[in-house]
Amino acid sequence: MAIDLESERLLSEAKQIMAHTEELLAQTAGSVGEKAASVRTQLAAGVRRMQERADDLRYDAARNARRAAHAVDDFAHDNPWRVAGIAAIVTLAVALLVTLGRRD
Repeated sequence: MAIDLESERLLSEAKQIMAHTEELLAQTAGSVGEKAASVRTQLAAGVRRMQERADDLRYDAARNARRAAHAVDDFAHDNPWRVAGIAAIVTLAVALLVTLGRRD
């Protein structure tokens, strides 16, 4: 799925940024001034990129969830008897499982 690939890319990018952050922090240990300011700028840019990617991923997930909800709603309206039958079967299965579970 596209979301899974995006999640993997986001995780990979986060790991790269964290590794880069650790490297930059090690390079600037004990430093102040222009070099430290440059590191902070780079870190802020990396964090901003990660936030943008996370926002994009959240937006895509919400859009896909809305699409799925509309598809289920359309199916239910187009096939009310089939949905009622499925609900009855699921209810019966749950009731049987609960009843059998009480016998143990």
